[in-house]
Order: sequence, then C-alpha cells, then structure tokens
Amino acid sequence: MAKTFVIIDDSEESHLRLIQAIDGQKEPDDSVVAISAEGAGGTRTELSKHVGYRPVETRQEIFGTLSSITGDMIILLDVDMPRIQRVEDFSGPNAVASREYAARIADTNRRVVILIHSKDERADRVRNAIRAACTNEEQRASIDHSAVGLDAEDGGVQRTANDIVRLALALYERSPLHRLWRHSLNPVPWFVDTELTRAQNGAMLHGPEAAWKRRVLELEKTVASRTEDGLYESTVKAALGFSLPATWWDGQEAFTNLHQNLKHICGATYQGCGGSKNLSVGAVFLVAMMAHYAERQHLGPFAAAKWDDLTSSVAPFLWRQTEDEAVETATSLFRFFTCIFRAERKAVKGEWSEESRVTEAVWERDGKGFIIMFNWSGSSVFHSKMLDSYSPFIDRPLPAKTRTSSATEWLMRLLACMNLQEDGFGHPGRIYMNGNALYVNAR
Repeated sequence: MAKTFVIIDDSEESHLRLIQAIDGQKEPDDSVVAISAEGAGGTRTELSKHVGYRPVETRQEIFGTLSSITGDMIILLDVDMPRIQRVEDFSGPNAVASREYAARIADTNRRVVILIHSKDERADRVRNAIRAACTNEEQRASIDHSAVGLDAEDGGVQRTANDIVRLALALYERSPLHRLWRHSLNPVPWFVDTELTRAQNGAMLHGPEAAWKRRVLELEKTVASRTEDGLYESTVKAALGFSLPATWWDGQEAFTNLHQNLKHICGATYQGCGGSKNLSVGAVFLVAMMAHYAERQHLGPFAAAKWDDLTSSVAPFLWRQTEDEAVETATSLFRFFTCIFRAERKAVKGEWSEESRVTEAVWERDGKGFIIMFNWSGSSVFHSKMLDSYSPFIDRPLPAKTRTSSATEWLMRLLACMNLQEDGFGHPGRIYMNGNALYVNAR
C-alpha cells in the first residue's frame, strides 16, 4: 500500500540524509515530499532534484501542503524551524499547531504517523502536546520522537538517518505483524478461494493443494517471463518486508505446513483479522522469527527450520479469542520476543560479556513445540527482572477466609509460583479454561 514520507525540516542536509535513508527502505510505490522554509537556508537546488519540494513561509502553508496529500503519511518533523513555528505553537495556551497536527491523523480511512526526529528537549514537549490534542488512544500512539537527532559526526549521520526512518516505519506499521495483517487483507484477502479472489489474481488461495498448484504454475511463468509478479513467495516477502529461506518453498510438504500456519496468523482466516483460526504453535514460531528479524536484521537460527517435518505444528497454542484479544495477544508475543532477543550486555568481573544472542531455534520431535536457546551463562538480567515482576504476586497477603476468597487471587498466586524458577520462568504445562471446563495438561 503506497504511502508518502513528508519531511518537515529547515536543513537541506537533513532533508538529503533522510531522503537517502528513505530510498533504502521504502516500497516502490512510496513517494517523498520535502517541506522547508526557503528563507532559512537559501534555495534548495540540490533538494529539488530528488523529490517533491515544497517551500513554505508560514505554518498555515505547512498544513495546506499536508491537506493536499492523499493516502497514508509518515511525517518526519523537526522542531527546529524558527521562522515558522515556536515551542509555544505546540504547547502554549492556544496550542494551534498541536491541534492541527492532531487533525492530520484523525481520519480513520488512512494511516498517518508523526515522528519528531530530534533529541532536543523540546521534542518531548512537542510530542506530548500533539498527543494531548488527539481524541483517542490510537491517534496518540501514532506520535513519538526519536532518541537521536541528525547531529552525529562523520559517517554516523547517515546511520542515524537510517535509524530514524526505521523508527518511523516501525511506528507506521506498529509492528511487522500489523504490516503482515494489512498486506494480507488488501487489496486481495489471503486464503479465500472464491471466484472473486481468483479473478483478482490472488496468489494466496485457501486450500494448500490449490495454493501449491497455483504456485507451480506461477513459478513456470516466472521462469519464462523473468518476473516475480504474482508469485506466492513474492507476496509473502512484500507482506513481511524480508525474504524467507528458499528451502522453505522447495517441496510440497514444507509449503503445505508453512501455508497452514500462515492461516493461523494472518489473512481472512486469522481470528485477529476477523476469521476463525487463532494462533498455532507454528504461527508463534513465525512471530518469534519476525521479532528476531526486527531486532537483529537477520533470521539467525530460525532460518534452519525444516517445515516438511512439521505437520503437527498447526496444533493450537491458544483457543478462540475475540478479534481484539487475538490482536493484543499476538502483538504482546511479538513485543516479548523482540525484548528478549535484544542485545544484553552485563559486567562480569569488571569486563563486559558478549552480547546475548539466539544460538538455536529447534522443534521438538512431535512438532508441537519448539525451543529457543540463548548463549546466556548463569543468571541473566532478564531472569532477575522476571523475579522482580512475579514476586509482588507471591508477597500479596493470603485471603483471610478461604471460603470467601477470590478464585482470581489464588489463580494469580498459583501462576506466579509456577512461573518462578531459579534460572528462568514458565512451567512445563498449561492451565486453561474452555467453556465451563478447567483443564490442566502437559501441553
């Protein structure tokens, strides 16, 4: 889905740095508009060669330009435009600019985010003022600021620009999961095998047999025409933002198992997108893989998975949830994996140890679970934080009268006790309720 990057900045150098970073990360149909105050730095002759350049003189002209742009927008906003806007415009008594920026993201028919790319102390105030002018939580979540500005030295400037654009894209997508969900529903819903989707040239058919046959036919066309348009793999790559290992598509068994698990995490079949299928174990593996790529920019050990042996990977990880609950659960899983895959360094005998990393991601023999191995030695910072988080539940006073106590209190206490271990968290079984029956089982 095409979107417009809007750079609002006084500095032509900053514009050009950000444009270079955008060019390396945008999709083919995306466009760029650069807005600047002409008088602040002279005519932008170099800038006008690259993108749609809009010189402005007043704040009203900025919003006039924004109003002329249709579709999704990623606004990269610099607070340092002294000829046009002051801090008072955002956070003063009138807060005119705050309300006008908030109005940019009030249209529910499109996605608009604002990333303030400055580490200036005003960035916090500007962000908070625009958020305060928003009318709902989703709008407020679409506004943030980067922890860095484009004032690094030497080669660090372009790296910083790349990071700023990456942050903006993450804010726009909310997460790679949201990108996957968006692509899997538009313009052609995935996993719906109807005359309409066939007419719309949808590559992602519902049944694995039909999808495989379609892929084989498209692969033959690809070889003949030297184009990847319409190919199953290309459709998935566009949705994820990165390529999956070629070996995952080699045989029909691997293709089928991967296809079936995709139906449990995206497309018209997934519960979070309005379907009936909730997360499978294989879908959780894919969520973890996406988190690893988002954090480390490569698949690491996840790439070694052999899907042809994983027929049982479609075993349910969770039972039915509402659409909102399914989205929240999957998003929480993604955020959890992202945080646990983040580089962790700690002092050992006065020296910093190696950054933490995933060494293995292996499936159990029955295909109903997988194990992620880290290179941690001894207790990690993560384990300590888990202990700090669970301890308050155990420290809560026992109910005075057993018969009148809350089942919720005892359940939270039980889960806390079961999750605490000397060197980790979790337990080898699950306790859950489905309908009016309570289940305790090994998996």
